[in-house]
Amino acid sequence: LAGTKSGQDFVINSRHHVPSFVFTASDPISAGIIKDENDHTNPNARVTTNPTRYAKQIELFYKMVKFKKLGMCYQDSVNGRSYSGIKFVEEAAKQYHFEIVRFFTLDDFDGKDHEEKVQSLLSCINQLTGKVDAFYLTQQDGVDEKSLKEITEWSIANKVKTFSQGGFDEVKQGIMMSMAPIDMKLTGEFEAK
Repeated sequence: LAGTKSGQDFVINSRHHVPSFVFTASDPISAGIIKDENDHTNPNARVTTNPTRYAKQIELFYKMVKFKKLGMCYQDSVNGRSYSGIKFVEEAAKQYHFEIVRFFTLDDFDGKDHEEKVQSLLSCINQLTGKVDAFYLTQQDGVDEKSLKEITEWSIANKVKTFSQGGFDEVKQGIMMSMAPIDMKLTGEFEAK
């Protein structure tokens, strides 16, 4: 199963006896899929997790840029907070003494169409104008080629440094930096063993 939502649906919300693997869940602990990285209470589920991924992203971004005000646009829901890594950003904000300026986008699972989610994200981005010197782009439905182009243009025009939670594909489209993604071949080989 790939992703947080499928992991929640299949592992948490069903009573089955089918051995299953959950890959690429954003933060399976805060999403409630597992209690912690050592949780093996469900004998039918194996969950791959990297509990320090978002913390390392924010630490790298801060150490490279030394921002004072970090903008974030994410969904104010259990899944949205999990996908955004907000708890790790809040911990880093305390440690490095920066302010988080946040606006909330439409939830991925609220039945709205894709274009409404794109417009929701772009509206939040525009509200950050003049309020931030850095922006942490989180994974959500509103991120696509159109919104990435507009976010990149906005960041250049406003001299806002950007970091992609999603990876190098978004850097190729204009976001300033990210961290290398997980090598799925190595992950698959590890899980198969």
